Amino acid sequence: MINKKRKTTDEVKMNPAHKTILIVLMSIFILYSITLIFPFLWLFLNSLKGKVEFGMNNPFSLPESPFANGFANYKEMFTVFPLVEMFLNSILLSVICPTVSAFFTVCAAYAVSKFDFALRKPIYFIGMMVIFVNIAGGLAAQYKLMDGLNLMDTLPGMILLTSGAFGFNFLLMTGTFQGVSNTYREAALIDGAGEWRIFLGIYVPMVMPTVSAIWLLGFIGQWNDYVGVSIFYSSHETLSTGIKKISDSIDTGKYMHEYPKLFAAMIISIVPIVTLFACFQKQIMKLNLGGGIKE
Repeated sequence: MINKKRKTTDEVKMNPAHKTILIVLMSIFILYSITLIFPFLWLFLNSLKGKVEFGMNNPFSLPESPFANGFANYKEMFTVFPLVEMFLNSILLSVICPTVSAFFTVCAAYAVSKFDFALRKPIYFIGMMVIFVNIAGGLAAQYKLMDGLNLMDTLPGMILLTSGAFGFNFLLMTGTFQGVSNTYREAALIDGAGEWRIFLGIYVPMVMPTVSAIWLLGFIGQWNDYVGVSIFYSSHETLSTGIKKISDSIDTGKYMHEYPKLFAAMIISIVPIVTLFACFQKQIMKLNLGGGIKE
């Protein structure tokens, strides 16, 4: 019986039709990957050129003096523009805001999925409806609220804006908690554990892959946020708002047409996110929960 099953599996793997489909799909994904990698490669190569070389030569050509021109471009971006301050501001917001948001989301999802109370269904419905609210349409109300609370251009204000517990992450975490057996909670209660100890010591570690993925996606989203920072945190330049300032200087300011320098600043802003994604891509891609007791 086992040999028969193995033979059937091998026959499926060796099926020419399956091979053809696999080759076609792999070719499509390879071409798609090239379209994603090429802009970054082009950006990096042109950041190693000088202004004249970039303007006169083919933009797809290799840089003639990559070390000399490239070093000068990156050095000048750091000395002329406050890239270090921008970088620190981006790190601060991208770490604190997703952390607070993930904590509130996990707490709300755990309460809705594991406790039976009167407002359970209305809260879940509200958490789901938030997804359908247009973010741009709420900017005026957000601005009025922040101005009325005197939280404009403050770190607590940015945390308040980004720490909502509802939305897609809430639905995702609710489904994840519902997939974890209640047997763990019942056993812990019998042993005398409190609710916070059960929540933080048992359930949160079990859903940590999903929490990590939510936090990482929040980090990337906050790192790339331009509208929120430019409106509600305007005097604190991050890399996203700083790149816009550098771009304006390249278009009409002192560094007119110095596009290689702009490309160098863009590479500086991209590298941390690409590195983070490369290190934690499994956590981002694998939003599932394995092991445990099944009901």
